[in-house]
Amino acid sequence: MNTIKCLKINNNLLRNFYNIQRLYKMQHLFANSNKINDFPDIDKLSELPNLKELELSGNLMCKKAGYRQVVLRKLPSLLYLDGNVRYCSRDSSNSFKKEILAEEREIGGGGQQQNRNTVVQGQMFLANFNRGSLN
Repeated sequence: MNTIKCLKINNNLLRNFYNIQRLYKMQHLFANSNKINDFPDIDKLSELPNLKELELSGNLMCKKAGYRQVVLRKLPSLLYLDGNVRYCSRDSSNSFKKEILAEEREIGGGGQQQNRNTVVQGQMFLANFNRGSLN
């Protein structure tokens, strides 16, 4: 399970990121429209040293004053937050794009079938995640 690099868990009523530190290779996390409410809920994500992209739009926490600054301070490895570039140095942005393209080629080019597989895998992951039975 620790080989997951990208996880899409949008719209799942999640309230926190309990046990997510076990996915230490995670680079991209999409957790839009859940029930993440407080800044301390972000603390578990700081245990993901490779996290480059995080999307939390639609969570109650996003409406709080200072949201972007607090999250970026807690997660210094982030390059993108809610689809926006953290700060743009042309080199880091180009490097990140090349990394994403290489991952897509490795996966097999994406497409609709890949998207369906990702959603199914995400749903199976959530079932195990919520039971606390991640391996």
